[in-house]
Amino acid sequence: MSLADWAKRQTDPSIKTALAKLWALPEVEHGVEPPFAVGNKGTYHQGHMGPDGKPRHLSKEIRSAPVIQITMAGLRTIQHSVNPQRVEQYLRDPDMRPAQNRGKTLDEHGGPVDYPIVVQQGGVRYIHDGHHRLTADKLKGDTRAWVRFVNLDA
Repeated sequence: MSLADWAKRQTDPSIKTALAKLWALPEVEHGVEPPFAVGNKGTYHQGHMGPDGKPRHLSKEIRSAPVIQITMAGLRTIQHSVNPQRVEQYLRDPDMRPAQNRGKTLDEHGGPVDYPIVVQQGGVRYIHDGHHRLTADKLKGDTRAWVRFVNLDA
């Protein structure tokens, strides 16, 4: 993003509106409440249990998942908070992940860091990774988002 584009973005009325929505979200223990329904973390993890009775990594499924555009309506989060400063960073610079990081994997889930990751299981779509990016998108008024989509129902 050029400096001129960045400067223009800082005064964009839609960003100002999104920031006002962000700072109006209810405060919780580790930040603010995400603007998504909170799903049951236990139910989510039960959907991909390993033979040892522990949730298994979905790294293989995430790496091979297609990048598609989905509607954000009905998305569930298993995270009870988001860091408002991080969401603000994504509002001000939605492409802040450096190009050299695109396609690299994150140790936590073994998946690429290029798009948010949404996992569908039991007919429910859960945000697996990318809570801050998707929160920023939703606060801007976006109804659709590009995500890495893992369909465990298929």
